[in-house]
Amino acid sequence: MAQTTPHPPAAGDEHLTRVLSTSHCLLWEATVTEIKVASSDLVPSQYFDTEEKTILDWDLTVHLPEAVHRWLPLAWPEGTSFEEAFCNARDEDDWVSCDEISKKVLRTGATSYCQSYRLVCADGRRIWIQESATVTALGPGRWHVSGVCTDITALKVAEEALDRVLTTARCIIWRAWIERCPIPESDPLAVEEARAQGMLASGSYFSWDVQLFAEENVRSWLRVPVAPGIDYTEALYRAIEQEDRLASDRSSTEALLTGKSGYTQELRLRTLDGSLRWLQEDVELKRLGPDHWYAVGINTDITERKESEARLSFQANHDPLTGLANRRYLLDALGQLQGHTFALLFVDADNFKLINDNFGHQVGDAVLIALTERLRQSVAGRGLIARLGGDEFTVLLPYASQPEEALALAQRICAELSTPLVLAESTVLVSVSIGIAYSRSGTPQDILRNANTAMHHAKSQGKASYCVFDPHMDDEARERFELERALRQAIQTGEIVPHYQPILHLETHEVVAVEALARWQTKDGCSLSPARFIPVAEETGLILPLGAALLRQACSDMARWRAELPQSRLHINVNVSERQFHDPEFVRMVTSTLEQTGLPATALTLELTESILLQDTDTCLSKLQELDSLGVRLALDDFGTGYSSLSYLSRLPVHALKVDRSFVSALTSTDLKARAQSEEIVRAIIALARALQLEVTAEGIEQQSQYQRLCALGADHGQGYLFTPPLPATALTRFLAQKTALPRLRAA
Repeated sequence: MAQTTPHPPAAGDEHLTRVLSTSHCLLWEATVTEIKVASSDLVPSQYFDTEEKTILDWDLTVHLPEAVHRWLPLAWPEGTSFEEAFCNARDEDDWVSCDEISKKVLRTGATSYCQSYRLVCADGRRIWIQESATVTALGPGRWHVSGVCTDITALKVAEEALDRVLTTARCIIWRAWIERCPIPESDPLAVEEARAQGMLASGSYFSWDVQLFAEENVRSWLRVPVAPGIDYTEALYRAIEQEDRLASDRSSTEALLTGKSGYTQELRLRTLDGSLRWLQEDVELKRLGPDHWYAVGINTDITERKESEARLSFQANHDPLTGLANRRYLLDALGQLQGHTFALLFVDADNFKLINDNFGHQVGDAVLIALTERLRQSVAGRGLIARLGGDEFTVLLPYASQPEEALALAQRICAELSTPLVLAESTVLVSVSIGIAYSRSGTPQDILRNANTAMHHAKSQGKASYCVFDPHMDDEARERFELERALRQAIQTGEIVPHYQPILHLETHEVVAVEALARWQTKDGCSLSPARFIPVAEETGLILPLGAALLRQACSDMARWRAELPQSRLHINVNVSERQFHDPEFVRMVTSTLEQTGLPATALTLELTESILLQDTDTCLSKLQELDSLGVRLALDDFGTGYSSLSYLSRLPVHALKVDRSFVSALTSTDLKARAQSEEIVRAIIALARALQLEVTAEGIEQQSQYQRLCALGADHGQGYLFTPPLPATALTRFLAQKTALPRLRAA
């Protein structure tokens, strides 16, 4: 049973009173006696030992209780001692544990102990107390105990907060005692640790004794493989990726050897399920002696941050649609290869805009993804593929020492990417043009520009081709740039106008139609060939405003001629490029032009090339049927030079076939074999037209013998310099006013 002995303060205790008040300490001593009792009914149960039939009687004295009461406001009723108030204030949940510790200490002969418990204040607050005491045995069953009680409430609050942090913030807090000691050669683990630290040559190494705080909390979120015979702390160390573990050992060793006060590093740790977690380790070091240090560290889980950084880095360096490297990544890779031999292929899809215009951007994106996969298959991991934007790709072949390697790859890409793509219900034909540049002097931008220049040169040679950069191409590129600039201005100022070449009925010699052909005469009087500016217009998209302007002028002129020659049955033939035809607004533009100019739709013939029909037969058929329903006539230009197919020709609302000038020219070739082959081709085209009830027009007739042979083969119409060259509108007006037949022609 506890007894208390008041101990009033002496006159010289003022200083101690101030100390106890400000430091929140309580000094006490007690004489403890073990007393045997006859019955447990005479004493409170918490003091009674049911086995020994004894109680511990504490005669407790608290020094300077008034000073203590200033920081420990217990319920202290008048007429009672502070010691009684102190004993009665102990939290009921802590009574049993404290009593068990006291009995164990006193009966085992221990000379000291430390325990913590809670006291309930008068206002209901609970204050944590840490009790440290020294025990002196006075005889059997009798002890003298003296100690100090300290307010550790703030520490407990901090510990609880730390537990919450360790659980929610996912961090590891640890401390370590470090000693530099000789390498025990008999201990292979120590030798390996010394090797990892780079300390083998010195004959000593740093031995770390690490202690984790709140290990159970760490185990709850960081599960790592734990091999038999090792503790969790060692398992954490072994779970660090080998590369990072070696870097960590070197960093810590360098910090210890150079006297640094701490260091920071990032580590990757392999968890039990095989995933990687990133930890940022911040360590503070304190030197305790010549060969001893103390370290405190916190390892914070930064996995989400690293994954976010990785995503942002990937997004900054890769194309979102295809996942390929982007321009930034490519230029960085080119910069790293400066001084080395490599090749860069610039790959550009031919007429990709037509796919977007004709099928929509969703199909266009699907085409780009399909092209990406085919590029991957072609490159087969031998180079870096990047998408610069739109339909522009590059392939970087690092350390390509032989030009043949890049040429072979370009040839393979052209072949593999030209295979038709089947996407949902659409079949799309795509070809690519490729420019190749080899590493020479210059910046990454220079090399990329050279490859781009070579690509444009390849595109000018026709689809599905490739070309190696030559310095002379720079001059061509500059000329092309100037041509594009001048072309834009010429379209705005109307410098490009239609000239007209008559189309004759070969039997009656009657002019039945005229074909509008673009001619550009600059302000300084120079004439530019359509072969120069039409490809540039096609590539840049300027063909759309140019084609619309030419169609409007041609229809306007034809409406005027038909009004002036009402007895004639003249038609106007206008060429339509692939890009024009696939423009979503094309049919509407044609309709509007006819309405504005007053030309009947039946007087207009649109000449289309076979390549237009290869993108998607169903889509083309729908657009052709719209034009046919308007009354517009349709002719296939340069027939026989492209992908001539009876299956699609029989389905299309086409009214005429135009025999390409190459076949007409070969009719008078000095090569008898070529002449015979050409004649059979022309004969087959005419027979096909007859079977499908189509008209046949032969282009490029320049000699009387060609004209005579075509008449004999049964061609309906013809045009060429034999009859008349293309004429300006005013000249053709005079030509039509004078006559509409050419009687000098003699059939065979």
